[in-house]
Amino acid sequence: MTKTRTTPPTLAAWILARITCEEDRLSVLSDFSEIFEELARGQDYLTAYRWYWAQVLRSVPLFILNIFYWRFIMFKNYLTMTIRIFRKHKVYSFINIAGLSLGIAVCILILLWVQDELSYDRFNANADQIYRVCFSDLWSGNRVKFSSTPTGIGPALQQDFPEVINSARVYRMPDVLVGREEKRIVEEYVFLADPTLFELFSFPFIKGDPRSALTEPHSMVLSEQAAVKYFGSSDPMGKILTLGSSTDFKVTGIFKNIPKNSHLRFEILLPFQFLKELGVDLQQWTNWAYYTYILLHPESHMIEDRRLTEYYQSHVSSFENVQM
Repeated sequence: MTKTRTTPPTLAAWILARITCEEDRLSVLSDFSEIFEELARGQDYLTAYRWYWAQVLRSVPLFILNIFYWRFIMFKNYLTMTIRIFRKHKVYSFINIAGLSLGIAVCILILLWVQDELSYDRFNANADQIYRVCFSDLWSGNRVKFSSTPTGIGPALQQDFPEVINSARVYRMPDVLVGREEKRIVEEYVFLADPTLFELFSFPFIKGDPRSALTEPHSMVLSEQAAVKYFGSSDPMGKILTLGSSTDFKVTGIFKNIPKNSHLRFEILLPFQFLKELGVDLQQWTNWAYYTYILLHPESHMIEDRRLTEYYQSHVSSFENVQM
């Protein structure tokens, strides 16, 4: 004699268990299972199987509706009780609500601030490989750190350290009078930089070639904002802007406005080589007025302070107590 199967469909039973509330789950599963066994013994397994699935599918909307209904009733009761407590204890409730609101607001502000701080310079494709060379020195017995460097250190590091695959020097000029025809504006974001700056940092160009835009001593590149400021809707490429009283520069490129979460922000960029005309020695090691950025090989890490210190002291033997 063949033994009749009396076990309900596994998937249907699982669905039924999920849609029923915890306090009713055992009784509902037991009732369904008992009817299923009676049908399986009295008729056949296929009939019981179809009946079980049909009852589960019909029950799904009702059970879900029942869950939401009772949750709504509970929420309504909790809300009613809360309002009553607020009315009965107004001062105490106000203190609690104000404290909770203030705490949430402060947490959100701190979260936004931390998120903004951690996002700085992360838009750069080479963000994990770019380093700024910094110095520290003893002044009156105190260790002082600063980010400016001499002009000669960037090219030297690129030449003598295999980890350094590229470098760029940057110098921020004091407020400069920039003009075109009758328009004269004092600009505070005028920088000078090596052409390689655009190989280290992701400052996309709209017009011009970033590889050659700063190769000529009297070339310049502008941000979108600066281009509109001086040239309006006309094409600024190849046109002239005058710095100071008589030094002309030709526009050779336009780059997208730099994001606000960048520590390096400029509106007008001039070639670093222009400093030669101002009497600056681009290979000197004693005047710390410039910023130096290096791009390390992807498999390399930050260069040890000891190696950099020894390297610097080998170029400036008279300088003591220097640490990078």
